[in-house]
Amino acid sequence: MDRSTSELLELRHTARTSLLPMPPSTQEECRGAAGIAYVFLMSSHALTLMTGVLAIVSLKELGPAGTWRNSELSGQAGTLAKRTVDVGQAAERSLDHALSNLRHQQIALSPSEASGVDEIRASGEVYVTLLKTVALETRLTAIQQNLSVTVQRGPLHAAVDSISGTKEVGSSIRQLTAQAMELELRLEMYEARISE
Repeated sequence: MDRSTSELLELRHTARTSLLPMPPSTQEECRGAAGIAYVFLMSSHALTLMTGVLAIVSLKELGPAGTWRNSELSGQAGTLAKRTVDVGQAAERSLDHALSNLRHQQIALSPSEASGVDEIRASGEVYVTLLKTVALETRLTAIQQNLSVTVQRGPLHAAVDSISGTKEVGSSIRQLTAQAMELELRLEMYEARISE
């Protein structure tokens, strides 16, 4: 993941006030029930984030004929859409790791315990499908709206054009960007621990 110094400082500040939990601290915990619960929790956060971003990139004001088309918001929304797709992919990878571990653990279980694992795996597959679907819709909507990914200069709270209504959307974009960065970082930490 490529981050500028200002993004990392913003992320550090956000992490101090974050409600997102840290991943389990050991590989064994990541592969156990705590790790599975963690991945499902983070996938739920990812889906919530992605749904909010999809709502923003769908705003007609950001579209080709929209009044905000040439504002800084257009570039920020495109960047947020890309980052959100990256978060979805990180959540998918984490779920794949967790589901793979469940398959290996299922071999040593009794038939009744194994059926419970099948239900968890089925739920995990639903999450994977939802993550892929929302990520695809976000990507396609951003393309349809002609929202290009831009490299942000300066801190995430850079001033937005003073067009009516952009202040609230700009604030939402900044909050969602910080949340996306943090969520992706947490998922990457989980992946690193489970792969040790």
